[in-house]
Amino acid sequence: VLLGPAGDTAVFLAEAMPGGDDDDALREAAADAVDARRRQGLRVPGLGHPVHRVEDPRTPRLYALAEEEGVLGPHLRLLRFVADAQAEATGRRLPINGAGAAGAALVDIGIPPTSVRGVVLVARTAGLVAHLTEEAEAPIGMSLWQDVEGRASPPGAT
Repeated sequence: VLLGPAGDTAVFLAEAMPGGDDDDALREAAADAVDARRRQGLRVPGLGHPVHRVEDPRTPRLYALAEEEGVLGPHLRLLRFVADAQAEATGRRLPINGAGAAGAALVDIGIPPTSVRGVVLVARTAGLVAHLTEEAEAPIGMSLWQDVEGRASPPGAT
């Protein structure tokens, strides 16, 4: 799960991308890609979320940012058609997840699909460095641990 969805979606979309990027070509490519995944018994990357069952709140913001910056390209558009094709094939709409939208957006700005996982790793690493810095400057780890320990019930207690 960590790092995989964005990269998996980027590669999936790049492989599914038709020669043209008009809506009809993208719609047909999406239907073909979803059909192929279903025949292989594989899930469709970029769709579904364990918590956000209807809409991943990150997704509309990523699409809006891409639109605002003029980089809403064929991969983000194809991902929307993939979601439509999956819903049509199964009768159940899964949301485009934030990781999938991020993977599509990264390819649309020129990141090679096979490099998306690495870009996500760098972003996660920066976040971890920020957490480490925050903990070093204002430690709360031990107090959280002690609080949890103090509230925990002994084994067998009800």
